[in-house]
Amino acid sequence: MSRAPLLLPLVLILACGPKGSGGTTPPTDGGTTTSAAPSAALDNEIVRTAITATKVEKMKVRVDADGGIVKQSLYHGQADALPAKVLEAAKARFPNATVRHYETELYADRGRVYEVEVDDAGKLCELAATPEGAEVYIECQIDPASLAAELKATVDEQAPGGKLLEAETKKGPDIDEVTVEVELDGQELYVRMRPDGTLIQTLRRIPAIIEVPLK
Repeated sequence: MSRAPLLLPLVLILACGPKGSGGTTPPTDGGTTTSAAPSAALDNEIVRTAITATKVEKMKVRVDADGGIVKQSLYHGQADALPAKVLEAAKARFPNATVRHYETELYADRGRVYEVEVDDAGKLCELAATPEGAEVYIECQIDPASLAAELKATVDEQAPGGKLLEAETKKGPDIDEVTVEVELDGQELYVRMRPDGTLIQTLRRIPAIIEVPLK
């Protein structure tokens, strides 16, 4: 008898709409697209972590219009699945915060990235770092009602009449982005913008399930 598979909730994120779609790897910060080829399979480190971690929340996979995987993320509770230098960087950046979960990610254009999400006195933030502990970006939730007019205008253009669910800022050495999750007609859209409201990409989030074998 075969072992029962571990069922993980998966959010498949697809490029949609006339803006931001296409068959190339979407740049992380909306800048020049790299020539790195999107992956055709899930990353083995992410799969191994999904198998061995005692707590797994979900997996997210972002694809381009041709089905190539450009970003994949696993949300989990396994601290020792992250390099020590990443954990040290998070502790230094948020010394008094409480860790909520970890993420193991792989970008087609950026490579391996690890995230530590924390609750810093009620503010939810994430530090993303390379395996060597170099900061890639800091991502923090903000009140969607506080969005600047130019950001709201872009969201309204992409999802007219949509309900704002969550907004975040993402800032790093080569990243400056605002993202908004929107519910529209029973579907969830993810809108990526520059701080001045310039659209980077609009994506549709599709619920799914992925099965990995237990060892």
